[in-house]
Amino acid sequence: MENKEEQFRKIISGNKEKTVHICRYYAPTPDDQMDIYQEILMNKIHRIKETLRERVKGGRYLFMLPSILLIDAALVISEISEWTTVELLNRILYVQAFYIPVMLISAFTGYLIWRRKQKPIRDAALRLLEELKG
Repeated sequence: MENKEEQFRKIISGNKEKTVHICRYYAPTPDDQMDIYQEILMNKIHRIKETLRERVKGGRYLFMLPSILLIDAALVISEISEWTTVELLNRILYVQAFYIPVMLISAFTGYLIWRRKQKPIRDAALRLLEELKG
């Protein structure tokens, strides 16, 4: 099975012929063609990098917060009537003692999945960007 860097390089090389054809059209010499090719590649990588930065910003996670809070409130309301022998505050705390760890475990699992599947692609793109700069 290919690693993420090899997949990234395969995608770049898959579009190379089209890009080289465009470069040949606009630039007369091979050096100019290579400069244009590198410029196109750098612009694409910068756009990908900016897209990744925008996705990571807190606004995405703040959008999920009302949903999580409403689920929590619904869970508390549905479970309060089940435990009539326990005081109201304790009933709420029992539900929270279950709900908060479940949410934290879910978030951590999501992070681990991202780290295994998406982070290598991001790292490969950043390495390629540094390689093109250097």
